[in-house]
Amino acid sequence: MIPNGLSDIAALYARHFADPRTTGEDVFGMFGPAVDDAGESYEQQTALFYLKTHHRIDLTHLDEAVLSRIENDAKTIERILNTADLEVELPQLRSWLDDEPNEPLADPEARQVAAPAVLRPFATARALDTATAARRLTDEVTRFIDTVATDGTVSAWRVNALLLRAQAADHSRAA
Repeated sequence: MIPNGLSDIAALYARHFADPRTTGEDVFGMFGPAVDDAGESYEQQTALFYLKTHHRIDLTHLDEAVLSRIENDAKTIERILNTADLEVELPQLRSWLDDEPNEPLADPEARQVAAPAVLRPFATARALDTATAARRLTDEVTRFIDTVATDGTVSAWRVNALLLRAQAADHSRAA
């Protein structure tokens, strides 16, 4: 049985990474060894400053409502992932949070990660059947968690930076 927290993260992930082109190395490869100490606060300004200085990405075009939604979603993801009960319910989570290879979910578990209302648009955007989309979404969420975690914990500033980076990628394609 998949914990509700992971399903919640999958839904938030699918909302922010709706465009399949947003999941490439330009987004997931944005953190290097030097950023681990860049900031450990909820301050979205830390994430905005990091993107501007390290990646030359200016997000001044985002309105307060979008920034607020991203910040709230980042805090939600951080809270869910830093809950000890989730790791008990989902043993593979430890490998996603640490610097070891990610343990995958079995296919039956992968199909449970996202509700049909989340999975259908994700599958449609990627021209995939629902079984393949469930596996892809699970793999992407696993990689997302692995990207925002350092030393077994997740910080909201890293989640914020990743969600903002996805927003920037979507905006640059629309321009």
